[in-house]
Amino acid sequence: MTRRWTGCVAGVALAAIAHAAPARGAASPCDDVIHAFDAKYGERTDDESLAAARALTVSCPGASAVRPISRVAMIFYGRRDYPQAIAAFEEAIRARPDPRMYMSLCGVYSEAGRKVEALETCRAGLKLAKARDDGTPARHQDLLDLGFNTALVRVRLRADCDDPTVYQMFDAYRQAHPEHASVHELLGAWVWDCEDDFERGLALYKKACALGQPSACEQVKYTEACVCQDRKPREE
Repeated sequence: MTRRWTGCVAGVALAAIAHAAPARGAASPCDDVIHAFDAKYGERTDDESLAAARALTVSCPGASAVRPISRVAMIFYGRRDYPQAIAAFEEAIRARPDPRMYMSLCGVYSEAGRKVEALETCRAGLKLAKARDDGTPARHQDLLDLGFNTALVRVRLRADCDDPTVYQMFDAYRQAHPEHASVHELLGAWVWDCEDDFERGLALYKKACALGQPSACEQVKYTEACVCQDRKPREE
């Protein structure tokens, strides 16, 4: 039976490349210039926006520099200049270690085909997110997101069934986001291939299909058309 991992991962975004959030408290000069930059430049990636992003560091010194640096990184990412984007995200992390900056760097490494570095970076971000998780929604979501992306990188590295944390991290994300189609498909692939549970795997594919995941619908059709007739349901 052909393994399901490769097909189900295709098209699933690794990470939302996110700007660092401001620290809580009263508005600062850094807040003002960041808001003005975002309003004017949005998702532009031209030289003018790059120069403006770099100039923001004057009003955002020290740890707050993570905010303008992350915008520089996003501009390079938008240009598909992965080496420069990686360097900028690494600089942002040096300015202030932040789980979402690790996730963004993990995503760029993956896009650049540097999957080992992607896994190392996601794991570092996951460790930080666990340490900072105080149960508040935003910090707990950081933990779920880093877990999802760490598991996804493991899959892209052709992980076999020797790492049960892959299932655990996907399932934690599913429990928090039951309407997320891709995670049901990824869980279906794991259950099918790693637990040899045909019926439960197919049920997860059907759930992903019902939630609008086209590749899961293709898997359901493939199975129900008896192309997998050599695969028998699991015995009780």
